[in-house]
Amino acid sequence: MRQLLPDLTEMWPAELIRPYNGKPFEIPQSVLDDKNNEIIHKYFWHKLPDFIPENSIVLAETGTAEFGIFNMRAPRGVTFLTQILWGSIGYTVGAALGASLAGKSDNRRVFLLVGDGSFQLVCQEVSTMLRFQTNIVLILLNNDGYTIEKLIHGPQRAYNNIQMWRYHKIFECFGDGLKQNRPQSITGFAGQVKTREEFEKAMQQVVNETDKIHFVEVVMPSMDAPKSLIVTIEGTREYKRREREGQE
Repeated sequence: MRQLLPDLTEMWPAELIRPYNGKPFEIPQSVLDDKNNEIIHKYFWHKLPDFIPENSIVLAETGTAEFGIFNMRAPRGVTFLTQILWGSIGYTVGAALGASLAGKSDNRRVFLLVGDGSFQLVCQEVSTMLRFQTNIVLILLNNDGYTIEKLIHGPQRAYNNIQMWRYHKIFECFGDGLKQNRPQSITGFAGQVKTREEFEKAMQQVVNETDKIHFVEVVMPSMDAPKSLIVTIEGTREYKRREREGQE
């Protein structure tokens, strides 16, 4: 590997990322109900950019998070990483670790947005995040199962339900505080938020403690979804309906 990597790096294209020269996509301002204190997608993606610094690296998991981030106004200089083509859920957790290590020299912070179902596939990478002293901000969207699949196939399909975990205990599970594991990441917020006030308070701690790794478990209504996801599903259903009619 010591011989291969320098040669491979030298052959790597200098301009791998193609610039986008089109007009910025206009996202309409969200009209929020102040009386509703639940953390719904309409509120979440409207508020989240307030806590993401410029030049951060943001990863959104395939599924609800990915559709949701299409409705977010990204701060200047943010790099957005995702993969939607293969639908490989869980990809972003390991990718967030890699992005954090790669961006450390430029002092770029990583924000990970991942659903509860996807996180269960690859949660062990959090152990490596702690070991290598990262300051990743993990934001887990806990909507109690595979919401995107429930919306497509019906909310009562048992295979779209998952075992509920104490997600916000993940740092403790992977050895946070054990003297055998020093040095490791300094842990900051690690908790569950159910209201908008709790979310904003937790994220303010994230902003203030830039040298720490944080885990924010955001509890959302099970069948709530971003508008872009609902529109996509409705379009897919209409296409399939016309396809069936054409075969009759």
